Amino acid sequence: MAKRLLLPAIYAFLFCFSCTREVSVQLSGSVVEDGQISGRVILPPNTKADTAGLVVLSSTGTSIPVASRFAIDTTGKVSTTALNNSQGDVLLLGYNYPGQTDHSISSESTALALLMNTLTLRSLSLPGKLEMIEKIKGDPGYRELIKQVTMGLQAGRVVTDTTNTELIKAIGSVFKSSTGLRTTTTAGYNEPIKITTANTEILLQNNQVAHTYVAGVYNDNKAVGPKYVIGGRTLFATSLSDAAAGVFGDGYGIPEPVQFTLSGNGEYSIRIRSGKPFDGDETLESRLARNHNVHRFLLGILRDLFPIPLDCNEALVESVPATLTSIMAKREMALENANSAAVFAALTLEITGEALQSAEDLLGECGGNLDSFKFLKSMGKAFSLLGIATKFMTAANITAHTNDLFQAKASIDSCFQVVGLKLVKCGEQPVYLVDTVSGGNQRGEAGKAFPKPLVVRVRTEDGKPAIKATVNWVIKSGGGTVSATESETNYDGIAQITWIPGKGDQQLEAYGSKAKGSTTAVFKASGFDGNDRKVEIASGNSQPGQYGKELAKPLTVRVLNGQGKPEMGVEVTWKILAGGGDFGNLQRITNAAGEVSANWKLGPSGGQNVEVSVKKKDGTPAAGSPVVFTASPRSSSLKDLIVGEWLLVRDFGTDNGVHFEHDWSDTTYYCIKAQFRSDGSYYERYVDWDYPREEFRDDIEISRGLYEINENNQSVTATIHTSERSFLFETGLNVPTTIQSLTESQLILSYPEDDSNNYNLEFINVKTNGGFMRKTNRSTTSKVHREPIRRSN
Repeated sequence: MAKRLLLPAIYAFLFCFSCTREVSVQLSGSVVEDGQISGRVILPPNTKADTAGLVVLSSTGTSIPVASRFAIDTTGKVSTTALNNSQGDVLLLGYNYPGQTDHSISSESTALALLMNTLTLRSLSLPGKLEMIEKIKGDPGYRELIKQVTMGLQAGRVVTDTTNTELIKAIGSVFKSSTGLRTTTTAGYNEPIKITTANTEILLQNNQVAHTYVAGVYNDNKAVGPKYVIGGRTLFATSLSDAAAGVFGDGYGIPEPVQFTLSGNGEYSIRIRSGKPFDGDETLESRLARNHNVHRFLLGILRDLFPIPLDCNEALVESVPATLTSIMAKREMALENANSAAVFAALTLEITGEALQSAEDLLGECGGNLDSFKFLKSMGKAFSLLGIATKFMTAANITAHTNDLFQAKASIDSCFQVVGLKLVKCGEQPVYLVDTVSGGNQRGEAGKAFPKPLVVRVRTEDGKPAIKATVNWVIKSGGGTVSATESETNYDGIAQITWIPGKGDQQLEAYGSKAKGSTTAVFKASGFDGNDRKVEIASGNSQPGQYGKELAKPLTVRVLNGQGKPEMGVEVTWKILAGGGDFGNLQRITNAAGEVSANWKLGPSGGQNVEVSVKKKDGTPAAGSPVVFTASPRSSSLKDLIVGEWLLVRDFGTDNGVHFEHDWSDTTYYCIKAQFRSDGSYYERYVDWDYPREEFRDDIEISRGLYEINENNQSVTATIHTSERSFLFETGLNVPTTIQSLTESQLILSYPEDDSNNYNLEFINVKTNGGFMRKTNRSTTSKVHREPIRRSN
């Protein structure tokens, strides 16, 4: 028991003696100066302990009582005073705090000082200390502790006598342990470390446990980055500087969380260990955590025993592990096999006590002087006297650490998957919303990239851009390839690739996740065979003509590529199949419109046919090849065929792009008759058909003039001499009118204006059609005259 109570007393002794200075006190009685406290020294009656050479000590000075009264300097808002005899034995203690009116040193003040100078309670913030004083004074065991102090002195025992078991029990019954003094419930044993995530950042936060954890991060079983130390929760503020800075929660210090970022897609395992002994876990994290927990205890004791300068903290943190290395090495096996909190605490106290004997190594960089080190070592003579105080104060805090260490979960394994800038648990997938931006519905040559890339926008479930998310591009049909099956989004959530289509209809999907709620973008397109080629007749087929004469219009063919667009630079082959004849202005290579043309002079007789052939790039015939032109030659000239009387039966064409058609043979009594005579004269008449007699009557001339036929251009030009209007020709003008078609029985004249407007008149030959073309059933006997729609003169 004496050994276990050895170290705590070291603090009480050092605190009382290490920083004293003399204070002048008049022999006639104490004079209280500004900043001092004063009171009486009240020894129990019948005290048998040595009271020779009494002196009152504080952290800043000394005072010799006069007439049982003293006045002494102190520092801070709370302080401890001690009454020692000439032998250095501690007889009584005093404890001073705000609001106190009596600073006397007595058995009661000694009981309070013993408790308030434990490591745990001494490091409380001022409000916490005042609250704790009220708790102590209200504890029934407090009176028993006062009684044991008194009885010890009456029995000749000093207050720090390590053999006074009754006093030790009384202290324990009031103080119990720091675990029992917590003002909040520890609910963190099942979840001692809280893990929170944001994007790819991980935060590890202590959850109200007193011991330390160490975390390691692994990717593919390889360590990534350093080991992270998650500090144990300090039960109370660990220093006056912390207290001054307000580092307390509800009276408890809260360690800073550990925060780090996982970089790069993939799975990461996080191993968090407490170093709990006797657990069979010998991972690096577990060994480091166990060492950190021992280091933590020693650092707390040192900072409480000595006035460590703030600028020495870093040196102290480095010197503790260095000093403990060899000491702990001798006890490593024992630490690993400690099967209870009590055993582990005892080992830690033993290690700490040995380390205190190396004060030079621990504090040499922190301004400690030789006298201080000698003073500490001289305590070895009084180790049994001071051990109980040091051991008790240390145990008060170590008990909380060791209890938590053995009760809380020792190992915590987590696994996270980084997907872009999003973190999910392993085996899960994030929800990604993928939308098409551009690149759909393209048509291009198979085997060649589409001119526009496929672009998608990816959003997270809350609608924000998914940054560095992986987009999967999957071809669903049509073959083809993509420049990448996976691509990464930028900071706007945009990703894109290039698509090389196959032949025919194409479909591709882009998705970021298959998790429930995710969406997929679908692209459709088509690819054509670059070898494909098609030839078709553009114009000039089935023209009327005259043997031995060139047709009015050239023969024109058009070549299209596999995309259906005109193809330039294609070689075309012309060949006369039947009837003889010849070509003029022959073109063999297609222009930008994909066209070539040739003038065709018909042969002397028989059927007339021209063949035009085109080949694909591979030399095989193009689609539609060959195309064949035919002509309708006549033996008579246009001049011979047009001679006669022609009756207007229909006008048709387009007016501003809208088709129109009027059937004159079915809607009128009055008709227009044109007469072309062999002498070149032209007459235009109104005629009335006598339905009952089936003959014309009222043959009225309305215009006349001269006409001329152009065999090459297949046109007729008339000069109207009268002032009346002609329905067929422009009055007084020599404007050629195209003969669209002329046979022995039919004449079609065409008046083209532009692509949206053209006008055509159809006539039948009166002679070859046996008079009027046909009889019509009419429902009325009224005469109706309809004038053809004509272009304006």
